[in-house]
Order: sequence, then structure tokens, then C-alpha cells
Amino acid sequence: MLLLACSCQQLITTTLQQAICDHKRRFLAISILYGAASSDLLAFEGSPLRVMLEKEGFLAPGLCIFGDNAYVNREFLATPYPNVSGNKEKDAYNFFHSQLRINIECAFGILVSRWGFLKKKAPKKYSIAKIISTVSCLCSLHNFLIDNGNESYALSSYRPTPQDALALAFEGAVDVEERMDGVRVPTLTGGGEHFDDDPTRAVRRRIMRITETYERRMGHDADNTYVLPREAMFIHVVNNELRRLII
Repeated sequence: MLLLACSCQQLITTTLQQAICDHKRRFLAISILYGAASSDLLAFEGSPLRVMLEKEGFLAPGLCIFGDNAYVNREFLATPYPNVSGNKEKDAYNFFHSQLRINIECAFGILVSRWGFLKKKAPKKYSIAKIISTVSCLCSLHNFLIDNGNESYALSSYRPTPQDALALAFEGAVDVEERMDGVRVPTLTGGGEHFDDDPTRAVRRRIMRITETYERRMGHDADNTYVLPREAMFIHVVNNELRRLII
């Protein structure tokens, strides 16, 4: 089963980028349509990514994407189990889920670390359309460098040269890493709370109802053997007695 990761990142302080990457941390699809304060779920629901994923046959059988609990578990997207305290099997599933999902966080980290433009506010003359085009171009360059074996680029620990760091400092760049006191700078990394735009969770409940209907239909068509990807992987974890790695 190929597992892809879906996540969001606030870039250049004005836009929210949602993306899917593969195990090499290459961006397979991106969507930049909403402001940075939009919730992850509603931005995803209004994106072309969601429309593509819902199309029958778009993902080959056995494939799904991974997202965090900002999203809703469904036929093409596996999320972690919530509230797993005391449940070793679900905790183990969540552990392996996070190990796969971390690739998208690393992909964003590499992208922002390498391209200083993403660490600062866009010039006033930049339109939203130009910002979207610029970020899309940088994602293409990101993929190109990975595909062509640039090993130093793929390291999320990339640091700018002293000259670049000085220029970025003069231009108001923001370091997106944690400070020494453990506080993360929110200017570029905060993308809105998961539920701010859906306080009654009406959108989440609607998606869950649609997913339940899909699951019943598929179960009937497959002689009652169909389960959602998350549940299929959870069964695999249980049957193989897999557990969270403890170091």
C-alpha cells in the first residue's frame, strides 16, 4: 500500500498551501486558494485536491493519503484515531501513521529552509496570483532537485550561507524553527485552528455521513468485506502485533 501525506503550511504570511507528497518528499499536488487563517478542513473541502481524490478510480485500489485530525477519516484519506489512551493497538497504528505523515512536514521544512523568499513577507507589489505562481514554481524546483539526486538539498537541516542569512535578516525574514526557549514563532507556521470555521462541526458530520453511506454501499457490493483504509491498516497492526517503537 502506497501511503501519501497531506498537510498544510502557511507561506509568506498570506496564503495557506495544502499539499500531497510521496515518500521522497516530492510534492505531487498542491492547492493555494485560501487565506492563512482558514481552517485546514474547509480549505481542503474547497480545493481541487479533494475533488480529484473523490473521483472513482483516481487512486488505484489499495492507495490512500494520510492526514492529521484536521481532516475526516474517509474512503481516500486515513487519519489517526482520536483519544487512544490505554488502547495499545490504536496507539501503535497512530505511531506508524505519524511516521509516514512526517514526510509532508519535512517536505515543507526543506522547501522553506532552502528558499529564503518563503521566510519573509512578499513585496507589496506582489499580487496573490503572483504569490501562488511563485510558490508553485518553487515546489517544482524542489521536486527537480530531489529527482536529480541533489543530496544536500534533501536535508531538512539545510542552512543558508552567511551572506544569504544577512540579506534575509535585512529583509525581515522569520526563522520558522523553534527558539532556544522552545517557543515556535507563529508568523509563518500557524495556519488557523482546526475547528475555527466549523464551530458546530456541521461540515465534519456531513462528511462522516457521506463516508458511512459509501462504506455501506461498498460493503454490499463486495459481499460485506469492505472497510475503510484506516480500519484495514488497523487490522494489519493488530494481526501482526505491531507496537509503538520505544527508544
